[in-house]
Amino acid sequence: MNKPEINFLKKCQLLLGETNIKITELHGWDSVKDYSIDWRRKFFGKPMAVCFPSTTTEVQKIIEFAVKDKIKIVPQGGNTGLSGGATPDATQKQVVMCLKRMNKIRNVDSQNRTITLDAGCTLKTLQKYASDLGLFFPLDITSRDSATVGGLLSTNAGGLAVLKYGTTRSMCLGIEFVLPTGEIWCRLQGLRKDNSGYDLKNLFVGSEGTLGIITAATMSLVPKPDNKITALLVAQDLASTISFFCNLQKKFNDGLTAFEFMQDEALKLLEKHFPDLIPTSFKKYRKHIFILLEISSFSTGSNVEDFNESIIFHDFLQDCISNGTLMDGIQSGTEARTKQFWDIRESITYASAKDGPQVKNDLSLPISSIPKFVDKASSKLEKLFPGVRIINFGHLGDGNLHFNIAPPAQLGKGVSDEERQKKFRNYLFENEDKIRRFINDEVISYSGSISAEHGLGQLRKDEAIRIKPAVEIEIMKKIKNCIDPSNTMNPGKVL
Repeated sequence: MNKPEINFLKKCQLLLGETNIKITELHGWDSVKDYSIDWRRKFFGKPMAVCFPSTTTEVQKIIEFAVKDKIKIVPQGGNTGLSGGATPDATQKQVVMCLKRMNKIRNVDSQNRTITLDAGCTLKTLQKYASDLGLFFPLDITSRDSATVGGLLSTNAGGLAVLKYGTTRSMCLGIEFVLPTGEIWCRLQGLRKDNSGYDLKNLFVGSEGTLGIITAATMSLVPKPDNKITALLVAQDLASTISFFCNLQKKFNDGLTAFEFMQDEALKLLEKHFPDLIPTSFKKYRKHIFILLEISSFSTGSNVEDFNESIIFHDFLQDCISNGTLMDGIQSGTEARTKQFWDIRESITYASAKDGPQVKNDLSLPISSIPKFVDKASSKLEKLFPGVRIINFGHLGDGNLHFNIAPPAQLGKGVSDEERQKKFRNYLFENEDKIRRFINDEVISYSGSISAEHGLGQLRKDEAIRIKPAVEIEIMKKIKNCIDPSNTMNPGKVL
């Protein structure tokens, strides 16, 4: 290490205490490896150190040290990101700043329906505090136990209820933000209307740590729905699925909270790795679309009226089956069955991890274009890359597809699991960039986006630069250079 690096680390040790900074050369690789590799194990870094501040003042001081000693900072929350946005590079010149010790609830205002909390608080903690107030924080993702508020805001995370409640940005009323200069910008008032200048909050939300660090946020809460209807359904194809979705929206309006879908190759992975999840009566549907939906409402206080709502949905469902819009369907009826249905959807990610590496995509498309996009892109992929498996699932109600591409299954036949994983990695090493480029071009041709909710990070940075209009990239660069001219914050991400 050079002299400025040594000086930086000594100042951080004095500030944080020796137990709250892990230095790779001093404490060894094992002390920093959990903060050096992304969740999907696609990006591997090697930081100079990992710092664990517990207050905004400590974050401020570390950034001031970094600017003076020309150290690069990589912000990190729960390290659950899916685009490599919180992973350092392998030069051992960058420092990870992990905010998980910043986990305090700062203020609760039940009348204003807001909660102000540190950026290191997990989503699960936020959900629990809201529930204890008799309220509800509706954003939900599979990694809720580890994902932090700061991480959710830095990527403007979406999740399972965007259809009704919007993305993280729409649930955030204010943030506290440490700029690359060390200055603190604090707007935590919890205002739902503030038209007094440029909307800086929404500039920093979604910036993936490249403009500074979110250290706290004021999040809005909503009344907790009393009643939920959850159903697992089967449709013939995506066109009939979209038709059903549109009819469902007309019937139940904003009561429709979630509308998820899963296609056949995703279901095959589930059946292979989690065979008990899929209901026995549904296992005969091999080439169809599974739909998971949730409708939420507030109790009128009348058991009869609440029961009638369930009957209305049941009758609507039966009509859709009778007229051929749907093929089959099951209402959950119990909390255990509801959990089973959601486990089906959420376990696709884990089944995919067991299967092996994939080309991961996080696409956003106009809902009306989805059937044509999937049909044409799938057909072209099969011709260009014979045998690839399209693991297609996601949040159909808001147009978000996880259109993931797995290597041909035949590569893994008759070999050990270790050898299969090696063959899959080799296949992707040769083909991933070509597959990703093809899919992204198709998405743009349908007026879509290559990142719906996961962010650009390292994974999609180069492709975003390739396909976005030059004027848009230039504006983004000017913003970055204005706020962070030394490129201190999260270099190599987004731009």
